[in-house]
Amino acid sequence: DMSYNNLINVSRSCHKDLPNLKILELSNNRLDCEQVDIIRQLPSLTRLYLANNKISGTFPSLSSFESRALVELNISKNPELVNLIIGDDINLALETLKING
Repeated sequence: DMSYNNLINVSRSCHKDLPNLKILELSNNRLDCEQVDIIRQLPSLTRLYLANNKISGTFPSLSSFESRALVELNISKNPELVNLIIGDDINLALETLKING
């Protein structure tokens, strides 16, 4: 759990350093879409919590996530987030998607 740490970035090599990471709790930090581009490369991710960060503009396409086992995504409370692209070729096991709030 890395929430409430005022984080502004993540390691560019996290997908190589943490290939078996399944749950990533990064809510209540200061991460932006550039950091999501790095996080989406984690191959084993099943749950990703990014609520209340500095994510703005368009969230990366869900079909661009390396992990096809992602079942939960929380990107709520990012007031500058204006768009979420699901993607045409999405093949995820997504069960819970929280985007409001």
